[in-house]
Order: sequence, then structure tokens, then C-alpha cells
Amino acid sequence: MYHCVDSDKREQYKPMFLSACLAVLLTGVTEPIEFMFMFIAPVLYVAHAVLTGVAFALVDVMDLRVHAFGLIELVTRIPMMASAGIGGDLVRFALVSIVFFGVNYGLFRVLIVKLKLPTPGRMGNYLDDSSESMSEDEKMETIIKNLGGRTNIAEIDACMTRLRVTVNDPQLVAEYELWKPTGALGAVIKEQGVQVIYGPGVDVIKSRLVAKFSAQPA
Repeated sequence: MYHCVDSDKREQYKPMFLSACLAVLLTGVTEPIEFMFMFIAPVLYVAHAVLTGVAFALVDVMDLRVHAFGLIELVTRIPMMASAGIGGDLVRFALVSIVFFGVNYGLFRVLIVKLKLPTPGRMGNYLDDSSESMSEDEKMETIIKNLGGRTNIAEIDACMTRLRVTVNDPQLVAEYELWKPTGALGAVIKEQGVQVIYGPGVDVIKSRLVAKFSAQPA
């Protein structure tokens, strides 16, 4: 997707793609990347789902005994794998990963270009220009506004990549388009639960939001 970004906008989109890739690589959380294409280019999500299923099936057929959610967990498990006598599985795992990297890259590149899919940074799917000039204080104010205002916020939390907020009235929560200037990759509203995908830096956003929320008078 990054190599399909308009050449004059790649520097602008590099941080977004880099942070999403780091989230996947380090923690195994794939949502930041999946939310980049699952709604605007569903055909890519279908291809992604099929390739993921094939990968899991192949791992089972090859009897690969490597299991880890991200690079951090994998590295910490290498000594245990070596002592258990399955170090050879790591070599096969690396070879399979290289092959699937090539297959995923090639298939996505062909589908994006041939089907003219509007992935981030091309064909009108661009970041809001206001996101570059928005200060952190303005960003927090916008998030609070998008959540329906201070009185509509009941609870603020976060996981590895998502800002999780419980609201009193979900009807007051803004649509995704109004979240984009804050750097959000996606927004999901289910009953009173609001989940906004920001990537691995979401803890900083949560802390600033809590501080901003607490500092404002009721």
C-alpha cells in the first residue's frame, strides 16, 4: 500500500504506515493495517483473509511449532524453543514468512493498481490537511467534541492500538470522517462503546485525553 501512495505524498504517509507496521511486527496486532483497507477496499480484506487462512493451514501441515504474538514474544521464546529441540522450526518459519511476504506484497500491489483501489494516499483518499497543523491541545478538544462533549464521556481506556471510550449517548458520537484529522485509522461504535484506532501511540493519547478531561470544569 505504501508503494502505491502518490509519489508526492509518500513522505506525508510514511509515519502512518511505519507506526502501523511496527504495531504488527512488535505485538502481532494487525488492526492498524487492516483498518486502512477493510472499508474502502473490501476485496483486499477478502484476499487478506484467504491468505491468512492458507498460512494457518500450511503451518499445520508443516507442523511448525512456533507460536508468538509479535517479534517481542518470539524473541523471548527462542531460548525455550532451542532447549526444547525445535530450533529448526525457526528456520522453516523464516522461509515461509519470506514466501508469504512476497505473495502478499505481489497480490496487494496487483489488486490495488489493476482495480484502481483507493488505499490511503491515492485516488482521493488523503489525510485531512488540518491534521498537520492541529496542535495536541486542539486534537484533544476535537476528540472530546467527537465523543459528544465532556458530559457524554463515561469512561476512558485504551488497549494496544485502540482508544476505548464508554459514552452515555452513542448518537452524539461523530462519524469517522470527523475523526480523521486527529490521526485515527478507523472508528467503531457499538452501543455505548466507542473504539477509535490510532496505533501503538494510543496510550499517549489516552493520558493526554484523561488529563484534558480532568482539567476541564464539568
